Amino acid sequence: MRSLTAWRTVQGLYWLALGAWFGALVMLAIAAAATFATVWDYQPMLPAQPGAPPETSARAVPMLAGAIIGRCLDNLRWLQWICAVVAIVCLALQNTVFASRRPAGGCGQWINTLRIVLVLVPVVILVVDTAVINPKMKHDRQIMHDLTQPAPQIELARQSFDSYHELSRRLFKVQVVMLGCAVLASAFVLHGNRADAPAPPDA
Repeated sequence: MRSLTAWRTVQGLYWLALGAWFGALVMLAIAAAATFATVWDYQPMLPAQPGAPPETSARAVPMLAGAIIGRCLDNLRWLQWICAVVAIVCLALQNTVFASRRPAGGCGQWINTLRIVLVLVPVVILVVDTAVINPKMKHDRQIMHDLTQPAPQIELARQSFDSYHELSRRLFKVQVVMLGCAVLASAFVLHGNRADAPAPPDA
């Protein structure tokens, strides 16, 4: 397990997980902007309820674009969890089984600690989003688009949705920034063997 091959495998999985996670978040931001712009250009007409007359485009645009992005977020959440689990496992191996392969001395230790924090915070955000924010936003969205609900109830749901949506946007930006910084910090921690310890023999 301490072989050079195993070390390189852990390194590859770590970079793959962080890169895929960071890249997926960036692409979602680009896709969200493109989706809303495209749907707005086409000005769709959608039924508000089964059997109801077509809804005006002013309401159809946020409904359709929001539904598309919501589905993308659901799929992205699965990818985030896969990347998060792989990244955490690799972090644990890098700091236990393969700790002797990390450079020692200088500022390497505090950068390594910073790197761990930069990875764990997005994981915590993912947990909060999965357990609290996303279910609440789905519930509020369902009420918002249900025209059988009383107008005050719809307005309360809209206000709640907007509040959680803004929180989600801010946490999303924190994830992107911290994962990007984690990738950069990792380059200073995982660039070779420790100078004061021989590398374990290849198996």
